[in-house]
Amino acid sequence: MHVTQRVGICLISDRHAGIIAAASDPRNGWTEPYGYHRFCVRHIASNFHKTHKNMKAKNLLIHTASQTQKRKFDKYFKKFVQLDSEYAAWIGRIPLEQWALAHDGGHRFDFMTTNLGECMNNVLKGARQVPITALVRLTFYRCVKYFVEHRAYINAQLGAGNQYTTDIIEKIQNWAERAGGHQLRQFHTGLGIIEIKTQFRGWQARKGGNQHTVRLNERTCTCNKPQQYILPCSHVIAACASMHLNYTDFIGEWYKLRNQELVYTPQFNPVMHDDYWPEFQFPHVVPDMSKLRKKGRPKTHRIHNEMDITESSRQLRCGLCRQEGHNRKNCPNITRY
Repeated sequence: MHVTQRVGICLISDRHAGIIAAASDPRNGWTEPYGYHRFCVRHIASNFHKTHKNMKAKNLLIHTASQTQKRKFDKYFKKFVQLDSEYAAWIGRIPLEQWALAHDGGHRFDFMTTNLGECMNNVLKGARQVPITALVRLTFYRCVKYFVEHRAYINAQLGAGNQYTTDIIEKIQNWAERAGGHQLRQFHTGLGIIEIKTQFRGWQARKGGNQHTVRLNERTCTCNKPQQYILPCSHVIAACASMHLNYTDFIGEWYKLRNQELVYTPQFNPVMHDDYWPEFQFPHVVPDMSKLRKKGRPKTHRIHNEMDITESSRQLRCGLCRQEGHNRKNCPNITRY
């Protein structure tokens, strides 16, 4: 209730017709600017692969969609459509802002897939095959354990004097190291408009040497990372140093441990003995006999589809002759008696 009543929430889903219809209906309150509907890039890539059967194009589509800068998006999108002219028509049927991070407008916060929801499914996966009472009990106690562990972790971090989460600290430190090698040129001190030229880095210095424009008053950079992550990129950090400003002022409030601590503030209470439970008059439920458990072992995992198949980095080898294409059970190079 506290989350869904906020304005500007981003909903990430697959392209199911029912979800699209519900999100686009103004009566449901999910139309912009109250809500922003975006699509899971992994699902889009899977649908693309089902139609065109091209793994190279599928991976390039994911890479293109994940670019934060518009110039890099244009670069990889051009490579994508050059593979086949039909690809542009296929992806063109999907609104650009709903699948491309560079054109998202800063609503995704770098979440390109529905993996966050899948993580919660994985936490509660073990409860699927048990009876309803045990299912409720197992779900309840797993949620309790999840809250206790995360509450303890955050308290430990606060006790160590940390203000932000460890992953954010590492990311900021990495960007701060890069900022030391940037070249700056101020264009307007009052508005905080600064041109940044990045240092050359990487193997044989093939990366870097790019120009970006930072506007501190607007909290923007042409690299688009401050708009997407609400974090100071290396260019903003360098600009803040030249203006004698504290770059931590550009870190979003939700990255602070004190605010994350509030997420786990609600307290679960132990379940009392059922003798102390109040009396309730529930309606009499007649079970559907067609829903009885069928013979055989129940499925605890969903059926895998194309998205769950990963490309193998190497061929499996036989454990006896070390040749590819078979295993020791059907090895053609051994003498059988």
